[in-house]
Amino acid sequence: MDRVKRDGENTSPETQTQNTAQDNDKMKAANSQKIDGKRAENEEKDKAEEGLLLAIDGAKIKFNAHMGTFKVLNNVPTTQDKLTGTVVEKQIPNFIFDDGFQMISLTDWQDFGTAKVQDNYVLLKKSTLPGTGKMPGNVPPETGKIEFVTSGQVNIPESIDAKGAPVPEQDIEYIYYSRDGFYLGGLENSGKVYLSNHEEYDKAKKEKKWSLINKESNLLKDKGINISHTKFVEKASTIYGESSAYRNNIGIERELELEMFAIASVHKINKVAYGISSQQAILFRNTKIIKRNNTKMQLALSAIISSLTTDDDPSNGATMWDGAEQAAFPIGDDRFSSGKFEIHMNTMGWSISEEHYSKWKTGVERLGAPFNAPREKYTPGKNPKNKYSTMNTIALESRAVYLGTIFWKELKTRKKKPNEKK
Repeated sequence: MDRVKRDGENTSPETQTQNTAQDNDKMKAANSQKIDGKRAENEEKDKAEEGLLLAIDGAKIKFNAHMGTFKVLNNVPTTQDKLTGTVVEKQIPNFIFDDGFQMISLTDWQDFGTAKVQDNYVLLKKSTLPGTGKMPGNVPPETGKIEFVTSGQVNIPESIDAKGAPVPEQDIEYIYYSRDGFYLGGLENSGKVYLSNHEEYDKAKKEKKWSLINKESNLLKDKGINISHTKFVEKASTIYGESSAYRNNIGIERELELEMFAIASVHKINKVAYGISSQQAILFRNTKIIKRNNTKMQLALSAIISSLTTDDDPSNGATMWDGAEQAAFPIGDDRFSSGKFEIHMNTMGWSISEEHYSKWKTGVERLGAPFNAPREKYTPGKNPKNKYSTMNTIALESRAVYLGTIFWKELKTRKKKPNEKK
């Protein structure tokens, strides 16, 4: 017997089977379309979440067609036991390419995270760094941007919150010095330098509780910014290189300490540290950290610490200094240069107080150097190699003397030689 449809028409079993199959096909197509849409949606979500992963040491990178590896150079807290990338990692050595490609110039990171590690924003897998690089040889440079192919992480968590709290730092080991420049211990490539003392450091080390000495008040900063240990040692090496420390007849004494501190104070004012390439500065940096303790090198470290943590200035506001070599020339020598360096009494003119003159003479002769310098001299003429030089003027006034080093204040308005009466 034929079945009766609701509209009263008869439908055969064959027709009913055909209609059912068509309905099933439509349902499958609709479900398939829904699943594909959901899959695409999930893939986009996964891709977005993956882009929020922290980029860490060892992450794979690319620059155009060049593949390579990301290297974190700063000593920072780790993620999955690898150093965490931050926006300060934008130096050429940070990026090692498999085919020998090298970066030439880099700008600033883009699309970085909101969390911070050591006061610097973290890098994410989606972060990019525009720049220019080239292959070795006579080939044109390429412009583009460094991108992360992987984050460097394994066992990726199911959920990621890029706006999470900063990585805890209180229980991380950094590097520690006493205020007199004595190395207590810690990691030599540390991104931070803390001050402590023997008792506090030994306790923190024994209990493995660095939060006991990782105090903000003991953190060394330069103009409000954390100073890395590398930069700290670099500054100390310039002080050591410019001081009288290399003299064998000068021991660990107060005058040498004040000389170094005064040099550090001038560097602080001028924002420029000279002497970084001197032989003595290089010797300082090549000396093992533990072997600087209880030596004249420790005085240089103490000088930097004092200049960073106090407003004391044993240079008395000096803006430059001269060593014993400037004292060798008599008043009748009007040369502008010795052939190796400027003779400042002739290129700038100077005036030395009686106290400083006597002390400088004693210090220079103690170093075994000749002392023939006049107490005062106006420039003898206009230096043809310096368009700013003037005749018969004095630009330098003495501010302090330690050992063979005299510290000068450069006058904003040069002192003019008075007219001689006929």
